[in-house]
Amino acid sequence: MNAQQNRSTSITNRRAWSIAEAGRIYGVSRGFLLNRIKQGTLHARKVGRRVIILDSDLLAFFESERTR
Repeated sequence: MNAQQNRSTSITNRRAWSIAEAGRIYGVSRGFLLNRIKQGTLHARKVGRRVIILDSDLLAFFESERTR
């Protein structure tokens, strides 16, 4: 199963992802996502000790990256 199929299968069950999970689903490294969070181009939230990214924020980020 490729990343897009995996993401579309899982999206009905999940609305937020850890950085590592988001990287696996979208086929990018954890470091790539961390850099974008630090730059402010990808919004993330801290929940306790975890950092999560809402699926809607991931979709918006990758859509904006695609149109560049």
